[in-house]
This record gives sequence, C-alpha cells and structure tokens, in this order.
Amino acid sequence: MFTVLRNLIIDHYRSIAGKAEKRTIDAEDYQIFFNEKDVWNNDQMPLDWLSGIDNQKEEEFIQLSQWLQKCIEELKESPSAVIRMRYLDEQDGEEICKVLNLSTSNYWVIIHRAKLKLRKCLEKISALK
Repeated sequence: MFTVLRNLIIDHYRSIAGKAEKRTIDAEDYQIFFNEKDVWNNDQMPLDWLSGIDNQKEEEFIQLSQWLQKCIEELKESPSAVIRMRYLDEQDGEEICKVLNLSTSNYWVIIHRAKLKLRKCLEKISALK
C-alpha cells in the first residue's frame, strides 16, 4: 500500500513538472526577476504551482494519506516503528534490524503481518466512507 501510494504521488508530481515551462538564467541576470529591494517583479513572479493540480486527485491523496496514518497509529509499537522506518523513512532492512534489535526473519514477519493489518484497516475505513 505504501509503495503504491508513494508511486502515485511521485507520478502525479512528475506529470505536473513535465508540463511546467523550463527556463534557465545566468546568475548575474537575476535582476530581471527582482527589483532593487529584492522583491519579485510582478511579471516575473513564479506561477502558482498548485494551478496545474487536479484538486479531486489531490483530495483523494490527502484522504488516503490520512487513513494510512490512522491505520499505522492503530498498530502496536514495534510494527508501527518498522513500517514507518521502512516505507516512510525509506531505511534499509538491515539498518532497521540493528536499530530495533530484530532478527532478519522477525523483521520480515513483522512487515508481513503489519501489511495485512494495514490492508484490513484501510478496507474497513474505505467501506465506512
């Protein structure tokens, strides 16, 4: 679930970035962007970055993220820590095992069981909505 959500978010922002106009400028030419008081010139201000975002998809991402956070909070301490470190902080499994003093097999069991619990929790929440 984390990987799917993360990849959807990455794809979403990549698609927006691909549509944005790309301009480069030399460092000494920055004066065209700012006035003598170092304030943006009106015609050179950055575009509203959120203008190209599909608000409905953005709301869905936010809602899914909130549901996921709620489900992670419902996990016990050890599975919650492992899930956060692995998928949110993107830490390596070996590092997580060292930090939490887990064996490799125990780490994978915790990951597997936590994913099942998260799936069940997300299904339950989505059925209620």
